[in-house]
Amino acid sequence: MQFKLVRRLPMFYYIRGQHYDSYLFLYYVNGGRSPCSPLEIVTSFVVDFRAFIKMLVAKFWSNEESCHPRWSRCKESTTLLTPQSNKRIISGDDGRCHV
Repeated sequence: MQFKLVRRLPMFYYIRGQHYDSYLFLYYVNGGRSPCSPLEIVTSFVVDFRAFIKMLVAKFWSNEESCHPRWSRCKESTTLLTPQSNKRIISGDDGRCHV
């Protein structure tokens, strides 16, 4: 077994009036290497950063389109549809509202 010393904590324990050091060891079980290599960390950062940039570009692109009305040339001053009133009919039998 290959344990790797990660950290030494001086005077961590106090037992029967005396201080003792503590040692933190690490043993990797996935083939004897760390789960994330520095290259994997950098690759993950680059992928996340690219996704973030794409999200920002898409957001600014959509805000730019929303500033200008899509159908600004086709404005009508009158409409053929009349507004309908939304009246509720309340029946006395069951006490529920019907639209």
